[in-house]
Amino acid sequence: MEEACLFCTFTVVGWWRQPELAATCFARSYRPFHEWLVGHRLFGPVVREWHEHRSIPYRTKLFAIGMMTVALGISIVFFVDPPWLKAALAAGGVALGVYMYRLP
Repeated sequence: MEEACLFCTFTVVGWWRQPELAATCFARSYRPFHEWLVGHRLFGPVVREWHEHRSIPYRTKLFAIGMMTVALGISIVFFVDPPWLKAALAAGGVALGVYMYRLP
């Protein structure tokens, strides 16, 4: 249940745009919250799409990749000093972006 609360908090705060992870964790640990999340007007369609087809809507995918790019860019420019760490963050961001884009 702790993981579900963590994913839900990340989703609400906006750090992570994948409420289906929270829904998956809550499906096993706390059924009423899972039903609330699936029925939510904002998160529900994304969660249902993931459960039914294992896919992320195109607009959600682009939004997530864009937000990830902005967050990583700000981190790399303003907060990270070692060049090897900047390169590692950039490479990880590109790999995650490509992976997310390739999801159906």
